[in-house]
Amino acid sequence: MTEHTPGPWEYTDAGHAKYGEPYKIDEYFVRRPDDDVAIASTILDPDTCEPSESNARLISAAPYLLAACEAEEKAETLRDYHERLMMTPISRLGDADRLRDSFAAWKDQVLVARELRKSAIAKARGEVTP
Repeated sequence: MTEHTPGPWEYTDAGHAKYGEPYKIDEYFVRRPDDDVAIASTILDPDTCEPSESNARLISAAPYLLAACEAEEKAETLRDYHERLMMTPISRLGDADRLRDSFAAWKDQVLVARELRKSAIAKARGEVTP
């Protein structure tokens, strides 16, 4: 399987203006910053066939959304490990430090995942600069 283009991605528009008329957006496209090659272009609203900034914004947030999902998955794995340790009799566990450390790792990863998720959602919604 081919790897996707690594982020960050941004969206931008292309358009034209005639003298004395307002700038008209012809399309939105997604690219890496400082890259002239589009990852996705001619992003439209399928209902209106008009250029869609909201769809471009969502597509450009894809690397951030993927990172948030991966962080959530890691937190879930750490939680499962911690729960298995909690079921282990203390005599077989060896010491309570493993239990404390697994809880701390899980808690820290949950916080990382939460921040990534909030950031990705804000980017997709346009609540942060593209």
